Amino acid sequence: MENKNYYKLLQVDPSAESTVIEGAYKRLAQKYHPDKNKSSDATRRMQEINEAYEVLSDPAKRAQYDRGQSSQSSYEAEEQRKREEAEAAHHRAEAERQRKERAEAERRRAEYEQLTLKNKKGHRLERLHRRLLPFYMKSIILIAFIVTSVVGFFIWSWITAVTLAGRADSRWSIIGFVFGTVLGYGHGKWTARMWAREYLRVLRREITFWEAKGATGTTVYVMLALGVPILGGLVIEQSFDTLIGIQSYILGFIGGMNLALYLWGRRLPR
Repeated sequence: MENKNYYKLLQVDPSAESTVIEGAYKRLAQKYHPDKNKSSDATRRMQEINEAYEVLSDPAKRAQYDRGQSSQSSYEAEEQRKREEAEAAHHRAEAERQRKERAEAERRRAEYEQLTLKNKKGHRLERLHRRLLPFYMKSIILIAFIVTSVVGFFIWSWITAVTLAGRADSRWSIIGFVFGTVLGYGHGKWTARMWAREYLRVLRREITFWEAKGATGTTVYVMLALGVPILGGLVIEQSFDTLIGIQSYILGFIGGMNLALYLWGRRLPR
């Protein structure tokens, strides 16, 4: 009952005098009395009107009703305040998210501008330079890998020639090394093209390494090119010739890959 707005039912103002309330009741009773009004909701409306008049015509009941309405209004006001606070918190969170996005965009722009600052000769750094390459792509590191693979091949060939004299064909060592060098060089060329095309974007944080076109392919390539021979040599019984060829193949692959990367890096401006 207390949730009903009796003043609205009688179509009067909450501050209305008792005489106004009585007049409104009589007018509505004549309009909605079931003997005069044959509409389907006349009985219900008349019951509501009687209920409202019974409360509002009695000063004690009216005062109690008004106190209840005041409490209900306070509750609704509190709920409205909570909704407004939640909405304000949402707006603040959204504003903070947008601020962070703008700050990240500004940081990326600053990094890009740093990459394109003029160097001492006045040339703009708008393309990849050797000094931007990571440590493991520096010329001295690549040369070290190349030398290690070549020296390792000769040492391996000498060891097998001494220890397996007459039991293994040394030509398999040469065949494996050459084959590995060719496949490794091809992988190095593929990787170099990917770096030339995408590495500046990675530096500018526009994409991650794995989002670079060709990153997954080059990774799968080297895993298969090195993993299959190694795994085959471990789980499958092989002849001395095959094992010698596999070891030389691995050394050749490493040397060929780093050779391709070294030659590509040498063509980049300093």
